[in-house]
Amino acid sequence: MIKLDSIKNQAVEIAIDLRSHDLLEQALLLEAQIDLLDNSQTILAALQEIEGLCHVKAFGDLYLESFEGWDWPSKVSKLGQACKKCSSKISRNT
Repeated sequence: MIKLDSIKNQAVEIAIDLRSHDLLEQALLLEAQIDLLDNSQTILAALQEIEGLCHVKAFGDLYLESFEGWDWPSKVSKLGQACKKCSSKISRNT
C-alpha cells in the first residue's frame, strides 16, 4: 500500500526530529506505532493512535518549546491528516 509507505516515511521523519530534540519519550511512542503498521491486524489501531499523537495537544504544541518556525506544526498536521484518511479508507473496506 503506497499511501501506508508514505505515512511510515513521514512518521519516521518526525520520530527522528523528536529524537534530535531530546524528546525520547515522544519518539518512542511514535516508533511503537510505526512498528504496528507492519501488521495487518494492528494497522487501523496504529493509524488512529498516530493521528491522536499528531493532535495539537500532543505533538502539535511541541514546537512552542522545542522547534523553531512553522514547519513542525505543518509536518505533524500533514501526518495526522494522512492517517485519518487512510484509517477511514480501511474502515470502509472492512
